[in-house]
Amino acid sequence: MPTAPTFYVRCNHFLSLAVDENGQPCRFMVKASTENEALTQMSQHVQKVHKQNPKDLMNNIKACIHQTGTKTFGTRGVGSGHH
Repeated sequence: MPTAPTFYVRCNHFLSLAVDENGQPCRFMVKASTENEALTQMSQHVQKVHKQNPKDLMNNIKACIHQTGTKTFGTRGVGSGHH
C-alpha cells in the first residue's frame, strides 16, 4: 500500500531574509498531510514569528508548497551528462 503524500513548505523559500527568534536565518518547515494544512500551519508561523500578515503572502506560500514523492525519474534526455 503506497504511503500518503506529504506536503511541505519552508519559511525561507518565500521569506528569504526572515530570521528566527535568535536572529538566525529561519529554517522553519511545515510537513502536513494536505496542502491546506500546510498553508494553515505556515500562515500561523508567519504571523506569530515574523509578524507578517499571511494574507499578503498567500500566493508566495502556495507557490512554495511541494509534495513528497512527486519527482519524475527518467526524464533526462540522451547525453545529459550521465555516462
